[in-house]
Amino acid sequence: MGIALDKICFWCNVRIGDDGGSKDGNVVGARTPSRIPVLQITNIALNKPTYSSNNFDKLSLSSNAVDGNLDAKRLNGSCFTSNVSPMWWMVDLLDMYKIRTVTIQRRSDGQFHRLRDLAIVAFREDPRHYPWMAPIICTEKRGALGAMDTLPCDEPVVARFVKIQRLPIFNAHLTICEVQVCGDMCTAGGSKDGKETAGTTVDGSGTTCIFSRIPVLQITNIALNKPTYSSYNFDKFSWSSNAVDGNLDANRLHGSCFTSNMSPMWWMVDLLDMYKIRTVTIQRRSDGQFHRFRDLAIVAFRKDPRHYPRMAPIICTEKRGALGAMDTLPCDEPVVARFVKIQRLPIFNAHLTICEVQVCGEQCIAGKMSIDLFHSTLLYKLLLSVLL
Repeated sequence: MGIALDKICFWCNVRIGDDGGSKDGNVVGARTPSRIPVLQITNIALNKPTYSSNNFDKLSLSSNAVDGNLDAKRLNGSCFTSNVSPMWWMVDLLDMYKIRTVTIQRRSDGQFHRLRDLAIVAFREDPRHYPWMAPIICTEKRGALGAMDTLPCDEPVVARFVKIQRLPIFNAHLTICEVQVCGDMCTAGGSKDGKETAGTTVDGSGTTCIFSRIPVLQITNIALNKPTYSSYNFDKFSWSSNAVDGNLDANRLHGSCFTSNMSPMWWMVDLLDMYKIRTVTIQRRSDGQFHRFRDLAIVAFRKDPRHYPRMAPIICTEKRGALGAMDTLPCDEPVVARFVKIQRLPIFNAHLTICEVQVCGEQCIAGKMSIDLFHSTLLYKLLLSVLL
């Protein structure tokens, strides 16, 4: 089973004495990759069919929880709410998957105490049509959940339907603003002994989950809790570090957003190492002033531009016009850099508020190769033996 080479972290062509990478920061060739490639995990629940115990009102459709919109203010119409016991929500993944994690987002506009005491279960068949079918336990979460919690299954489970239900130890409205499910596609067939074999995993029903032979690793937010800098912190609620604290509460007065009002307005994170940067996700505040969140440039640097002010930025991308509640902006081309900076384009002037920044990419290592990686037959074959 092959893998696209552009999923691996490569720098530019490198020889002994080369300090690594192209001078403009864009990736144009190949350099020594990380020994374990990092593959992007997708949300397999996105826009899939959903069902629920009931929809509380016209703003509370079950499909809201898989629409990809991370605006967690319930009255904005991107959350699901039920108030009929037993309260539950379910997604049909439309195929069999080996389910590994389920991420649940809480509403951001109050009633935080209600998102607690949940069970995540799974089914191979639709339990609405087969009510006697026993659920497959993924995990339980007793106590309160955070703004956005990723819950790994106690053991990965093979199933098609994922159901979130309230444990009977607590009773209140159930509101879920987004659900993300991560896992691996399965195909019918294979042995029935429930054992894992090279490249496959088989459960007792004879359903085989096919994996890449290279380990599949979850893409992480490489900006999380890294050092940050900015043009100015507007007030006591507006520290630059708020934008990488992992808290998706987008109400500015709750103290998890960054705001600047001093031009030129900018915010920057130090990733503490060189990465091949692919996407930058930016979250808008949820409590008003939406029109201010617009006209931004995302640039990158190999070295700290505060200490090297003459250094030209490496362009990731620009976003002209308004941004949504949480937009993921891919770089025009992946760029290799350590510092990521978000700055206001000079075509608009208003307070800049950013509630969360997530950066995705792969860590890079400097190569010490005496010959070009892709023109060495021996090294090329060695690389392919790992990838294929």
